[in-house]
Amino acid sequence: MLAISLGALRVLVLASASFSGIAFYLEGHPPLWFLMLFLAVVFFCFGMLFGNFNAMAMEPLGHISGTAAAVIASVSTFISLGLGLSIGRSFDGTVLPLVYGFFVLGVVALGIVQRLAVLSRREISGDSSALSPSATP
Repeated sequence: MLAISLGALRVLVLASASFSGIAFYLEGHPPLWFLMLFLAVVFFCFGMLFGNFNAMAMEPLGHISGTAAAVIASVSTFISLGLGLSIGRSFDGTVLPLVYGFFVLGVVALGIVQRLAVLSRREISGDSSALSPSATP
């Protein structure tokens, strides 16, 4: 699940970086077919991400799965509300804020997931120095 999620995040960041350069060159008004192609790739990645991340979050909480699902959904909704509001407020009649938002948040998510993957691998292998604040990846 983690490998699929990391791959989807990498594709999302790469697609967003590529499209943001093209959209910037076209002054924020790319052709509709090109925007739809980009959004198809991004939403495919979202489909891969949401299912896998929710499954990974629920994995250790099987005994309280109903409550865990409600809490996870609530927390993710409130976080996305704030992030989406800030991106939506920056709308200027172009696709640039949306594309930049996909890129910046994708990079942040990729960094967090990669860091947590390193920490979980060290924790599984028994390396206690991975949990200390001075440890670097």
